Amino acid sequence: MLLLVGLLLASLVLMALSLNAGHGSRVWPVVLVAAVAFLTLGPYSFLAGAIALDFGGKQGSGTASGLIDGAGYLGGVLAGDGMARISVTMGWNKAFLTLAVIAFLSGITAAWFLREERKIVARLSAAAA
Repeated sequence: MLLLVGLLLASLVLMALSLNAGHGSRVWPVVLVAAVAFLTLGPYSFLAGAIALDFGGKQGSGTASGLIDGAGYLGGVLAGDGMARISVTMGWNKAFLTLAVIAFLSGITAAWFLREERKIVARLSAAAA
């Protein structure tokens, strides 16, 4: 749920940035970028820690955490060049819009994960009863 809420709220804030929210202000863009950092770093930390335990279990949680972090680092490397190209050719509004779409799609993935996790919990509760 933390992933879902954080990513969906981050997509809204990024959408506001793409629409020039706070245009002409020096404070609002900083506040909005700080909000995006808060809304994405918390869920990312949760993903690399607690969710890695769900994916890997007792035996493979370290491997799951490493794979999640590795994918994040690879995404960070690729995103640097990609966002630079988008911001230069189409402007920062489109760059923020692109990030908003990516955050929204990640939120959809988090919703799917939450649904699957609830199915597993329900199945385990039914088996225990």
